Amino acid sequence: MKSIFHIGYPKTATSWLQKNFFPNIQNASYVSRHETFETFVQPNHFEFDVEQILKKYSLNNNDLKIFSLEGFVGTTHNFGLNGYLTTEHAFRIHRVFPEARIILFIRKQPDIIASSYIQYIKGGGTYSIKKFLFHQNFQNIAGMPLFNWKYFEYHHVIKLYNELFGSGNVFVFLYEDFAKNGVDFLKRMIAMLQTENKISRINC
Repeated sequence: MKSIFHIGYPKTATSWLQKNFFPNIQNASYVSRHETFETFVQPNHFEFDVEQILKKYSLNNNDLKIFSLEGFVGTTHNFGLNGYLTTEHAFRIHRVFPEARIILFIRKQPDIIASSYIQYIKGGGTYSIKKFLFHQNFQNIAGMPLFNWKYFEYHHVIKLYNELFGSGNVFVFLYEDFAKNGVDFLKRMIAMLQTENKISRINC
């Protein structure tokens, strides 16, 4: 079964892509963010049922499915739980769709970190920027997730997905390229992914 997974990162225009781009791809069926979360993230590790998911999406084996959830790499609230969560999600996707094509958006670390702190403050956080970035608490999976620099070391995620899906199936894009010229960027992405989309319908 053909599939494309857009896995993140957060703060790289993911909401815009989910609302305006992926639903307009003509030769594919876009699976909603909510359904993607319920299917791949919400189940307990010991209750993740590969056969049930395959049955759910096997109505047409030639139909291209597109899944998009920035939280596949972790979020700017949990920071991938020291890589545990990031890795678990990668393995879940691979168990169901081992031949999937993967889309990963990355962004300059200073900018995405600043955006993460702004979101933290908007959510009611009280740490200063210095305490937020340089807290002394031990980062562990059992405690409350705190800022983790390693979450933004993109090469680990790229290496993981390359090993699972093959480097030819992993497409890494720069958020800055999209922000600079959205229409030209989307045209290139459509060509690389071999999908069809009417750019004229999209307002970047």
